Amino acid sequence: MYLKPILFFVIYYCSELLMGQHTTFELLLDSQQEQVGTDIFEDERGNFYCVGFSSEPKSDYRKGFILKIDPFGKLIDSVTYMLPDQACTIYSILQDTPGVFILSSYLSDTTSSHYHTKIKLQRVDYELNIIKESTMHVSDDHQMLVVSTTLGINNDILITGGIIKDLPPYTMYLNARFNNDLDSVHASVKNLATGGLSIKQLNDTSYWLMDWSYHYFLCDTLFNITDYYDVPEHVDNPVGVKWDSDTSFFFAGEWNGGPDDDIGIIRQYHPFDQTGYLFNSWGTMDTLDITALNGALDFRCKDSVFVGGTTGFVWPEEGYHPSYYSLIQTDSLLNIRWERFYGSDEHYYVLHDVLATRDGGCLLTGTRFDYDAGADDRDIYILKLNNEGLILGEHNYNKPTLKEAIVYPNPGTNQIKVRIAAQYPQCIFELYDVNGNKVISQEIIGKWG
Repeated sequence: MYLKPILFFVIYYCSELLMGQHTTFELLLDSQQEQVGTDIFEDERGNFYCVGFSSEPKSDYRKGFILKIDPFGKLIDSVTYMLPDQACTIYSILQDTPGVFILSSYLSDTTSSHYHTKIKLQRVDYELNIIKESTMHVSDDHQMLVVSTTLGINNDILITGGIIKDLPPYTMYLNARFNNDLDSVHASVKNLATGGLSIKQLNDTSYWLMDWSYHYFLCDTLFNITDYYDVPEHVDNPVGVKWDSDTSFFFAGEWNGGPDDDIGIIRQYHPFDQTGYLFNSWGTMDTLDITALNGALDFRCKDSVFVGGTTGFVWPEEGYHPSYYSLIQTDSLLNIRWERFYGSDEHYYVLHDVLATRDGGCLLTGTRFDYDAGADDRDIYILKLNNEGLILGEHNYNKPTLKEAIVYPNPGTNQIKVRIAAQYPQCIFELYDVNGNKVISQEIIGKWG
C-alpha cells in the first residue's frame, strides 16, 4: 500500500539567496518517529530528493520514504512505502534518465533478525509517481546489508553489499546485476568474510569492486573474482567513492595508521595500480572522527572536494553526549582548505551523506538525536551550505549551528579539550567562570600548526 503524502513533520527551515544562485538553508524534520535519511539527489531544477526509512521507537517495522525539498529548504512533497508484514529500507536514489530516478530498497520481515530479505527496485518520476518496480529474493534466513547501487555501461543497475550470517565467517559478499527494465540478470553470493561497498563496470567483461576490508577486486561478468589488490594506506570502510574518469577516482574511509582516530582520503589514478596515488588524513586524538555513513566524499569540480564525517561518534548511533557534523574542503591534490563543525551542544548528530550541489556548495544529510528526551527519536537534519561551508541568514535555533572550534565537555570540571579548525594553525583560548570572569588566556597550536 502506498500513501501519499503520509509523513507529517514540524518543519523548521530557513533560506537565504546568495550571489545569484547560491542558497543556504537549515532543515529539521522533527517528528515522534525514528527517521533516517540514507541518500539524497539533486535534480536539474535544484530540488532535492531524500530517501530513507522511518519507524516507531523500538519497532522493527520500517517504512521507506522519499521526500521532495525545494531549492530553499521547504518540504513540498513526500511518499511513504508501507508493505504488509515487511520492513522497507530505501538505501539509494540514482539518476536514470532526465525526469526519472531509480530507488533501491531492501525488504525483510519485521522481526529483530530482519530475515526473509529481498531487493526492490522502483523507477520513479520527479512527481514521485511509480513507473515500474521489481523484486528479487535474496535469503530466507540471513540479514542483508546493501550499500551501493550504480549504473553500468549499458545502464544496467549494479548492486553490491553483504549478507550477515550467524556463524563464521559471519558475512557473505553479495553482487547483483539488473537490466534497465529492472529485470534480474545475475546475482552472486560469495562465502567471504567481507561485503561490498562500491562497484563499477570497467568494460563489457569486467567489474571493479571495493570491499570494507582494504581490498579491490577484479571480477568477470558472473562476479567471479579473478584478481585482488590491497587498498593503499589500509584505508577501510570506503563509503565515499567518486570516479572522475573511467580509470581514476577519489575515496574517503577510516584510517588508523597514526596516533589519531583519523579519516583517510585517497586519490588514485588507476583502478588497481597504486603508483603515484595521493593521500591525506584528517582528525585528532581523543575524539573519534568517522566518515559519513553512506556517502562521505563528493565534488562537481575536482578543485573543490567535500569530505564529511561525524566528530564525537560512538556506536550505537544514539550517543548520549554532544557530537557534530564535520566537513572539510580540499583541492584536487587533497590539500585541506578549511574545516568546519555543525551542531549544538545539546544534541547528538550523525552525518549520513555529503552531496556536492549544482551551485558549487554542498548538502549535508544526517540525524539529530535528543538524548535528554530518553527515547529512540532520531530526526532528519539537513544543511545546505555554500562553497565556503557557510550558512547565511537567521535561523530558528537558539544555539549557533556553525562552529570553527569545539570545546568539550562544556561546561567542564577538571579537564576540558579544545579542537580548532584546520585553517587556524594557532588561536587564543580564553576560559571564563560562571560569573563571566576570565580565568585563563592561552595560545593554542592546532594540529596543523
